[in-house]
Amino acid sequence: MNPLLEEQLETLADKTRIRWGMHNQCCPDVVTMIYKLKREGSIIGYAVVPDRELPDEEAEFDPHTKLLKLRKGTFYAANNLYNCPRKPRARFTIAHEVGHILRCHKRIRHRSISDKKIEKIVLQTRIDEIEASRFAGALLMPRHLIDLSLNPTPAEISFQFLVSEAAASIRLDQLERLERRRSGLKRPLPESVREYLIEARSRGFKINSLDEE
Repeated sequence: MNPLLEEQLETLADKTRIRWGMHNQCCPDVVTMIYKLKREGSIIGYAVVPDRELPDEEAEFDPHTKLLKLRKGTFYAANNLYNCPRKPRARFTIAHEVGHILRCHKRIRHRSISDKKIEKIVLQTRIDEIEASRFAGALLMPRHLIDLSLNPTPAEISFQFLVSEAAASIRLDQLERLERRRSGLKRPLPESVREYLIEARSRGFKINSLDEE
């Protein structure tokens, strides 16, 4: 992802938390975020619908009607109703939709369009999904509440912020990349790659990517 866009998403997440009075909360209520969006006029409201109405999505925002639809299972999990499992997934789903809404992503719907136009739409959809997920990670796991000097594990981040370990692992990679960029450091090569390059150099190949003397 473009470094500038990464910083923009981090900043947007930080400002959103501050604006909503959640800056130092590890596990802010994601349903409250929906109320905040409505109060600001970003959405007209939300509807909890049967899971079968959204067979391929756990939530969906229509930028034209400004209505956010949530699967009943997602809404129950996010609210911790009836001891519903998969709460971390539901929290990330809602944060992801918040990202779409605040980034003003437009879902383009066309009929009888050319293959070239379809390719452009598919590409933009992929970009929008990446942005929304990147924003969701920053919103739920803010950088100012994670001390990388303590070498936190994905399991620890997962427990602290009530997200999945997979999401926590991705977020740690993002934060480490941001820190390396800020410090002007290069990402260390995986040991298997280093061993391969050292072996190649010993056989006379010119290798410039090793950081050792």
